[in-house]
Amino acid sequence: MCAAAVRHGRRSGVPPMSSMPRILSLSTGWCSIHGGINSFNTEICAALAQIGCPVDCIVLEADTADVANAQRRGVRLLSLNQQGGDFNSALGTQVGRLLKAEGLSPDVWIGHDLITGPPMLTAHALARATTPKVMFHHMHYLSYKALEGRSSCNSSSLAVSLEGQED
Repeated sequence: MCAAAVRHGRRSGVPPMSSMPRILSLSTGWCSIHGGINSFNTEICAALAQIGCPVDCIVLEADTADVANAQRRGVRLLSLNQQGGDFNSALGTQVGRLLKAEGLSPDVWIGHDLITGPPMLTAHALARATTPKVMFHHMHYLSYKALEGRSSCNSSSLAVSLEGQED
């Protein structure tokens, strides 16, 4: 449950506000200027911050405007100072060093697809973290439209039925 549930009087299983999980998300950039994953990541980070979670987001490169925008939305934005390029598993080591330097121990780690998922997994392993990991898999709408109306309770049969479909 979230902080909104607490405000509405639902107490069963609701952690006190002080125990909201610290979220770490990795993304290539902040805001929607970079499109796709960054747009989604910005909004999910802001939503988690709005319900009371402390949220840190590590991006390849952030300028002062990005940092200020994130701060206004309740997110602490940290930069790897990597101009251009993409995330790769090797950057997981740099993410780990940054977390250590900042004294951060995330409760939940978020990565996106093949873009920031592998470095998130690398940093998580290097930190010997036992906390949950979330990997968002982003795909083209038509790739999952075929699942409409099918039960999601038996995912193995759905995966088999999608094999061989064109994008």
